[in-house]
Formats: sequence, C-alpha cells, structure tokens
Amino acid sequence: MPEPRSSERSQFARIRVLIVEDNRHFARILKTMLRSYGIKDIFEAEDSFAALEVLADQDIDLMITDLSIPGISGFELIHIVRSAGDLPNPLLPILVVSASADKASVLNAMKSGADDYAIKPISAATLGRKVRNLVGKAQLVA
Repeated sequence: MPEPRSSERSQFARIRVLIVEDNRHFARILKTMLRSYGIKDIFEAEDSFAALEVLADQDIDLMITDLSIPGISGFELIHIVRSAGDLPNPLLPILVVSASADKASVLNAMKSGADDYAIKPISAATLGRKVRNLVGKAQLVA
C-alpha cells in the first residue's frame, strides 16, 4: 500500500466518512485502508436504514456504499440522499464500491446520483485517489 503524503494525511484527517456495507470483512478492509490515509472519523452502517440514520445525525463528508445492501438498494439510497430535503447534505460526495461490474449497474448508479464508481476488490491506492478527488471537488463547491 503506498504511503500517503503528510499533506494528504492532514487533509484526510478532517473528513468524516460513512461506509455502507453489509459484508463485515470488506467493511473492515475499507476502514483499514481509509485509516492508512489518516481518516479517523469513520462511521459504519450495515444497511440502508442505518445509513440514513447516520446521515441525519452526523455531518458526513463522504459516503462509500455498496449497491447490494439490506433494506432498500444502494441505488435507492443514493437517490434518497440526493432528493431528501431533510438530510443535511444533498451534495454529499458518494462513491459506490460494488462487485457489480456490468455497464448497467455503473450507469444506474451514476443516474441515481453517485459521483464515482469502483469495482471490488479495490486497492488502497485507487480508494485513496477516488477519496482525494471527491473530497477535493466537494471542498471547491462548499
């Protein structure tokens, strides 16, 4: 795993990430990779309903979600985040990390409002690059 630059670590140390993933092992892997980049505030949800609770209660800077999650699908979760007036950040950057590699899944995720898409398994370098890009874009908009 490439070592992140110190400026990157300090930028990442300030962000709060929500991981929506029902596979506990993969959630742990994502969490370890994020921590290696200096991200300390990581929230986890095993299903879409828990994710919505976290989003309503916490100031989240980035959501990483699978598409196949209990409750409502990842597609629907993304759509709700984008359209619900009662959530604090409808412009929240959303990264989909899914085993669904087909073109239709990618297109549907993007149409639902995802900002980026990665196919499992994801490397730490790819995850770091995508997080950096999404958080950087969000900071420009803010």
